[in-house]
Amino acid sequence: YVDAGDLGLAHLCDDHVEALAHIDRFYANYRSIRWFGPRLVIRVGVLPDRDQLADLNDRFSSMTTDGRGLRVVGPTPAETAEHDDVEAKRLALMLDPSRVAGLHRLIAALNELVPRSS
Repeated sequence: YVDAGDLGLAHLCDDHVEALAHIDRFYANYRSIRWFGPRLVIRVGVLPDRDQLADLNDRFSSMTTDGRGLRVVGPTPAETAEHDDVEAKRLALMLDPSRVAGLHRLIAALNELVPRSS
């Protein structure tokens, strides 16, 4: 019952250095996510520029229920009222729950927007 796309949800490694490097890469730009009804808000440190956003939407709009892809948004009223990471930059999409495994690929693509430290 494991779909091929689900294999990206796990990372196997043999030592703690590799595990820590994997975690560091996962949070290179990505900060957190939060659901607001059917809309998923992804918080990042760096937003994609217009060309990068177009590329991301070409690659990932099939994960959405509305086909529109990612949009740059501001904090929701709930986030503002709760002081919930309001300084973070945000992207939103109507994520198809059956495609949630692709979210890790999207996060990896968002993390590529920032240079890797050596």
